Amino acid sequence: MMPSRTGQQPPDPSLDYADFPAASLSAGTEVVRAHGLKSPWWFSSGGRFGLPKPAGTSYFGDDVAVCLRERLGVITKAAVISPSVVANTRVSFLTMPRAWRCANLTDSSTAEYGVTNALAAEPPLLDEESGKETYQLGPSWAAILYAAGFQGIRYLARFTPGPPNAWALFGKFGAKEQPPPSIHTISGAEAFAMIGKPVTARRSSAHLDFVNPE
Repeated sequence: MMPSRTGQQPPDPSLDYADFPAASLSAGTEVVRAHGLKSPWWFSSGGRFGLPKPAGTSYFGDDVAVCLRERLGVITKAAVISPSVVANTRVSFLTMPRAWRCANLTDSSTAEYGVTNALAAEPPLLDEESGKETYQLGPSWAAILYAAGFQGIRYLARFTPGPPNAWALFGKFGAKEQPPPSIHTISGAEAFAMIGKPVTARRSSAHLDFVNPE
């Protein structure tokens, strides 16, 4: 493959990804997930690094703010949160029951495999028939890394600049992954209070809609 400045490309199937840079999510580590009314221990076939059934992917962050931004999008100082968003949001703290060996997209040597910073920041496309958001590049990378034996992906969340702060973990579709983690869940009101965001009773120009709803 010749050098290219055209941006992020799909994975090269001729490469061996077994030695792709790795990051470990250790057993006992607490991660955070912003979600809807389903179980937080849920693996779906959608999202940035979604795997097709019967596998699935579950998304986590290192703190509450990271997770809320990934669910809602950009949350500025002026942003206010509507009651409907609060009512449909939960934030859960999960203690991992085992270690996960994840592909580390934030390692600079992944550039040798064709990874750019654009991979974890790929904007979704709207499927006009289903009305759902879809991704093209992320799932193809997830599939080839999953096939290489990785159990998830460590990456930089799209809406939170800084060091690595997000995990996409692979498992069986649904809520069937065993053993289950220890889970503590708080309400949307509690979660938004933790990051200092007000809740408004009226829709405004700063109102936030879901980017990645469940």
